[in-house]
Amino acid sequence: MNLRWRVALVAVLAAGCSSGKPTPKASADRIKALEAQVEAQRVSSEKALADYRPKVQGRLENVGGAAPVLLRQLPGVAQVEVLVAAPKPTHVVVHIRDWLAC
Repeated sequence: MNLRWRVALVAVLAAGCSSGKPTPKASADRIKALEAQVEAQRVSSEKALADYRPKVQGRLENVGGAAPVLLRQLPGVAQVEVLVAAPKPTHVVVHIRDWLAC
């Protein structure tokens, strides 16, 4: 690496490190904002569960092909994929991903 690139790299690293740590007030404000967001999501989730009425009746144990339809109607489900469709399924595999992601 030549000298010009080394100087540029040091300048970039120094600029990134000079910003300092957040102040306690900024951290407290951020915590309050996050707590408010969590509370709003909790209330929204409770309302969605209370208002939930299934449009399609059934059970996931019945492997006749209704599992994707049943899963799609659940509150909080963002996406359901059927990666391999079988003509006569004998098992259903449900993979839950990012269930804590906001």
